Amino acid sequence: MADAPARVVSLRVPGVDFPEADAVLGAQPVEQVDDVAARGEFWRWRVNRPETNTPEAYLWGLRSTATARALWLLLLPFTLTNLAYWARPARPRGVMSWIADGLISTVSRLIALTLTATLMLGVCGVAMDLVAWQCLSVDSGCAGSWPEPFNLVGELRFNAYNRLALGALVPLLVLIVLWAASYRTWRRYERRAEIELAPDELTAARFWRGRDWVRRLRAVHIIVGMVVVDALLVYPIVQLDKAASRPLWIVGALLLGALAVALLAGVLGTIAPLPVAVAEVRAVRNGPAVLRMMRSRRLKAGARVHSRLADRIEAGVATFRRRAHAAAPAISVAVRVSAWATVGVTIASLAYAVGPRRVPVASGGALPGFATFVATLSVIQVALLVALGLASAPLCWIARHSSHRLAWRGFVAPVVATVATMLAVAEAASLLYFAALSIGELETSGAGRAWLPAPPYPYEWAGLVFAVAMGATLLAVAFGAVRWQVALGAGRRMTDGRDPRLRREHPDRAGYLDHAHARGQLFESMPGLALVVFVPITVLSVVGVVYSALGRGPAALLPNQSTLTNLGAWSIGLIALVLVLTVARAGNTTPGRRLVSAVYAMATFWPRAAHPFAAPSHGPRAVADIVRRVTTLTGQGVPVLLAAHSHGSVLAAMAVRNLPPASRHDIALLTSACPLTRLIAPFFSAFFDPDASIKLADSLTDADGTRWTNLYRVTDPIGGAVCPRLTGTALDAVDVLAPDPPDAALHDVEPQVSGHGSYLRDPAFIEAHERLVKTLTHRAS
Repeated sequence: MADAPARVVSLRVPGVDFPEADAVLGAQPVEQVDDVAARGEFWRWRVNRPETNTPEAYLWGLRSTATARALWLLLLPFTLTNLAYWARPARPRGVMSWIADGLISTVSRLIALTLTATLMLGVCGVAMDLVAWQCLSVDSGCAGSWPEPFNLVGELRFNAYNRLALGALVPLLVLIVLWAASYRTWRRYERRAEIELAPDELTAARFWRGRDWVRRLRAVHIIVGMVVVDALLVYPIVQLDKAASRPLWIVGALLLGALAVALLAGVLGTIAPLPVAVAEVRAVRNGPAVLRMMRSRRLKAGARVHSRLADRIEAGVATFRRRAHAAAPAISVAVRVSAWATVGVTIASLAYAVGPRRVPVASGGALPGFATFVATLSVIQVALLVALGLASAPLCWIARHSSHRLAWRGFVAPVVATVATMLAVAEAASLLYFAALSIGELETSGAGRAWLPAPPYPYEWAGLVFAVAMGATLLAVAFGAVRWQVALGAGRRMTDGRDPRLRREHPDRAGYLDHAHARGQLFESMPGLALVVFVPITVLSVVGVVYSALGRGPAALLPNQSTLTNLGAWSIGLIALVLVLTVARAGNTTPGRRLVSAVYAMATFWPRAAHPFAAPSHGPRAVADIVRRVTTLTGQGVPVLLAAHSHGSVLAAMAVRNLPPASRHDIALLTSACPLTRLIAPFFSAFFDPDASIKLADSLTDADGTRWTNLYRVTDPIGGAVCPRLTGTALDAVDVLAPDPPDAALHDVEPQVSGHGSYLRDPAFIEAHERLVKTLTHRAS
């Protein structure tokens, strides 16, 4: 039934804790308004009450279990590389910065490609190297120590070739599982946003058009994964056949050549761009150097030369973009054909491994080529991370005079990508160490006690790096304690500013508020504390890569480090195991569920533009759903009040940015605990800077005043003001400070500090909600 034009629909968008509809609406009963399950996992609800407004709730969260989220968190390195792709300090302003922006995209995708290779190398290291090649060899007796009935595997007398072929099936199965998960989520969640898009930075960066990228990248990563497995399968057998003068080694050499061609196709598929949504790229013609040349009589000729060069560069860029647009479909088809061809090469590699060989060969030592592959991949990853830092420098230079705070001076992408790479290598090292712990035996030497068979040197370095990271974390905690005392002093001043008598009359309550105010100021210290951990482990990682490339392990630098290295490697696995179990059980405990939901929602907001095996994105679809609902209601003459909380504020603000002007005239926006300024803008400044919030507020402001009210608290560690610099203007009324606790409850026996939550019951929220409903009702009448 259509709503009467005089009524206002209050569409509430909750935060990351994924509450039920009745909790969002604060009323019973609830009923479903529009089932959009055919478009995804988003639901909207309505409660009809005899009031001036009709509340609705939009539940945007992906319908996934806690166990599924736990498994996605195991692939956290993939999701972090995806975040690194979007973490840019500024959008390009000219041709050179446009090139730098394109390099960031390309290098981020190449880094994501190496992480897939790292995962496959870790699984291959366990199944093919430790188990098939070393532990099940004829001379090894480690299978005899396995628990029954697994020890019977050692009685199976397969030759080295057949064991490698069987071991290769395990990483191939893992790759199939990743492909299936990516394909399933791609079909359910990745789709074009069928709405009229605003010509902003997100549209230019293909935020709404991620389906084609995920499709191509999935094929590319499948190619690379199969190439890693096939190369580790074929290369050792080629060496054995060549040493035994068997003509079959020629077949293996041809297979290695085919794998090289497939790898090249995968890399080219990653580098080749898709069509972008920006209409054109213009050269900067009014830079400081150009203006000085134009003012000088002697240098006017240089200004004219610069203008001609700018014209040619613009024409060249336009030609490149047209050709990229025309070639993109053919490149995507070629990549998918290459993926199927690589499947054929994989089948041929397995057939080559189990082919007829009369003379059995015993395997001994590490799998030939495995350590070299790992060390080479580590060098490539370091080179790509350095390239990402250099590509980010021009955009950081553009953003250096930004009026808002930038995390790590704008170098967020290199930092996040480095952390993702370290985590991926650490997970692979932990996997190999746990496998060595399970199937190997402990041997003592002059360098200490170690498990044999042992992982390659890069993974030993990863264990040492993680041990150092644990020590650096303790140091960061110490610095955090000092910072806490500083924040506590600021909290005392805030408490005394609210009521100078409270400390004299009720010192316990004043101390409680001091801590609440201090917690609200801690988030700004987190990037600096993260550097305390990041810098030493980055330096040690680079040292480890150099030593590994030279064929040296941690013992070459620290002779008595084996215990520390083993402790670090095993701690990675223990922490990952505890994380999975905690997340899997999080649905049974409210605090655990909120923590998991918060991490999951923030990580899955951005489209999968870098890694197709990352957790699926909800951002584009959720925004498109809100836009469709608001457009439908306003088209029926029904005003809409968007009341959003926390992460829902980001979705609501993006929806308003993409509303048609006719619909924007009949809406109002009420946000609470909005993280745009404090959490989003410092890390994703290219897309969510304060200027974007100011433009949004200006679009909702007219002669009647502003229709955007943003509530924030000083006790909130995440939410904050969205227009903090606009004092004395009409937009000054956007930000409203909500006292926490409210003034009426300040002298209660146990004052309740809400912090980031419970805005629905806050008197400031109720007052702002009623005021905006009256404003919309007045405008509609």
